[in-house]
Amino acid sequence: MTQTIRAQGLTVYRSKKRVLNQLNFQLRVGQVVGVLGANAAGKSTLLSTMAGDLPLHEGQLWINEQPLCVLDTRDQARLRAVLPQQTSIHFDLTLREVVEMGAYPFPEASPEQLSQWVQASLEDCDLQHLHHRRYQQLSGGQQQRVQLARVLVQARAIIFYTGHAYILLDEPTSSLDPGHQQRLMKRLQAFSRSAQVGVLTIMHDLNLAARWCDRVILLKAGQILADAAPAQALTASLLQQTFDTPLQVIAHPMQADRVLVLTAG
Repeated sequence: MTQTIRAQGLTVYRSKKRVLNQLNFQLRVGQVVGVLGANAAGKSTLLSTMAGDLPLHEGQLWINEQPLCVLDTRDQARLRAVLPQQTSIHFDLTLREVVEMGAYPFPEASPEQLSQWVQASLEDCDLQHLHHRRYQQLSGGQQQRVQLARVLVQARAIIFYTGHAYILLDEPTSSLDPGHQQRLMKRLQAFSRSAQVGVLTIMHDLNLAARWCDRVILLKAGQILADAAPAQALTASLLQQTFDTPLQVIAHPMQADRVLVLTAG
């Protein structure tokens, strides 16, 4: 079985406006792929379409060579985990109860399995010391980490039953301080490689993407300008085209295969 999410000719309209135009790409297990672009480039629409929340108007999406359109919500949840841009919870739940929600698509999981997945995910997100706190009492950054831990529980359950998983993340570092941003991306990269996980993440921080992503997709007005390793995609010329602003790119002083992106001038 081919372990990819694959898009061919992916085209999506919203309110009669074409937001994604003939996209072709793959998300493979063992990789972290960052999606970058200016506001309204189509990043969140792409993630929502891959998550099955928006319909395709042209083209096709496959997950493990199955057309996404033939999979119902339950089947999709047993193959990929999704972190949307905004997640609200109005019930008075503990942090741990929210994280445990990641296993809802797997009612057959044993309590022992669930406990192992939750504990590992709490440690990944630096939450183990807070697990008895109420979710509503947490800061915005802490709630963001809880939601990511929930996604990691779901991914671990998917891996347990299928051997690999996909994770789709919409700006997972947006509310985090720099230390947690770096730790989160480092752990996502390690998780993707050790556990056969394909991670697609929408990002705004160019240097986080340059440091931790295996591939970078640059979107401009719903089209792909680049899909390559960070050193090949994050060039001054391509970034100028993507963001309509001059940026300077230099070699990373500590990592030969990586780059740093600086504001020009």
